[in-house]
Formats: sequence, C-alpha cells, structure tokens
Amino acid sequence: MTHCIKGNVTWDDEYSCSPNAQCEEQDNVHQCYCKAGYHGDGQTCEFLDCNGVYDSGHNTSGIYTIKPTNWPGSPFTVYCNMNDGEGWTVFQRRVNGSVDFYRNWTSYKEGFGKLDHEFWLGNDKLFYLTNQSEYQLRIDLVDSEGAPYYGEYDLFRINDENDNYRLSGLGKFTGTTSGEFNIRRCKTVDLINVNTACVGHTFDLDISHYYQFSELGTFNGTSKKIKNDFTSLPAGECL
Repeated sequence: MTHCIKGNVTWDDEYSCSPNAQCEEQDNVHQCYCKAGYHGDGQTCEFLDCNGVYDSGHNTSGIYTIKPTNWPGSPFTVYCNMNDGEGWTVFQRRVNGSVDFYRNWTSYKEGFGKLDHEFWLGNDKLFYLTNQSEYQLRIDLVDSEGAPYYGEYDLFRINDENDNYRLSGLGKFTGTTSGEFNIRRCKTVDLINVNTACVGHTFDLDISHYYQFSELGTFNGTSKKIKNDFTSLPAGECL
C-alpha cells in the first residue's frame, strides 16, 4: 500500500510517480495522481488532448500521443495544430484527394489514413474526446487561389456508436466563410443513419467532423468544383 510523506510516495523501488503526476490523498487513498490535463494511473500519465500538449509548452504542430478520459484502449497518436496560439486536436485533413474517403461504417469508426497527410481519426476516438470536456470546432479552408477561410463553433460534441455518433452539441457560429454550415443527414457506403453523415471538407482542412455541411458541399470523396472555388471532396451521398 502506498502513502505520502512530505509529498513523496513511499513504497518499493518499483513504484514512482510520472513527471506529470503528483503524490496526494484522494478519497483517503495516498498515491500518485495525474495532474490536470493528463490521464492515467499516476505512474503513467498521458495528455488528454492537444490543448494539454500546448499548455505543457509544446508549441510546434505535429504528431503527439494522447489518451482521453475513459478511453478503453491504449494511448493513441493525433496530429496537433498549434498555429493559432492554441492546441487543436485535428481529426480530419484533406490535401489532394489521394486517400479514398468513400468508406464504410467501420472505417469511419476506427479511422484511416496517415496523420501527416490525409486522414480521418475515427468516430470512437472523437466521441471520447468531445465528451471529456467542452470543445470548440474549427474548420479551416483554403480556396483554389490560396485564400484562407475558417468557421468556428463554440461547442461541439457527438454521441457514441449506440446513437450512431449523433451530433449532440453544436454551439454558436463565427467565421469568415459566407455563412454557417448546415448539417444534413448522409449515408456511408454501407449504412444509412438519420442525423449522422459522411465527412467533410476540403483542400488543406485542419478541423472538420463526421457531419456534412451543405453550404460548401461535402468534405470527402471525389473532387468537384463548387461555389467560391472551394474544392469539395465528398464521401458518401446526401439524402
């Protein structure tokens, strides 16, 4: 059994706190507990999300390891965008359409692609990420002439697979696009689900989500030109 003396764990030599943990008493149990922004057993503590990575002093965009609260599997890698003075956890990116996003339900559940190029992180991971705290959703777009646009919602949350990853929270919209994105129900290749959809948008996208935005087209799939010269890369059909 562990106990703390002057802030240090006394046990056998094999037990030690993670650098991201502290020795303290919680519910009458003295042991190592992960600090705020981390998740684990006290001996091993992982970042909860990219915002935690940024807050720890890592301000370079790239691939990092996280473990959201209650995530049942091993820690997993994500791409963190640190370009806006915050740590954004990227869960979709399209660059040139080289990765096929016309995929089935399981592919979107588990994720696919490469984090340093085009990818979808996975709906299971996205569920645990968006339900451990309140999150914003940011969508970054670049048109065919290289002009950047963005849209941002001050709340974003989805439910789990039992509810077909239904969008359960979407807050107030701000941004430089011509208007707010309108969510429509869509179908994956093999399964139709009301209030769920196929992914997202477009050229050099940093943040998107599993839902279709109808104003500028869909985010994944075969390429086509639409208004404002955005390149749409839809992945599935809108009903």
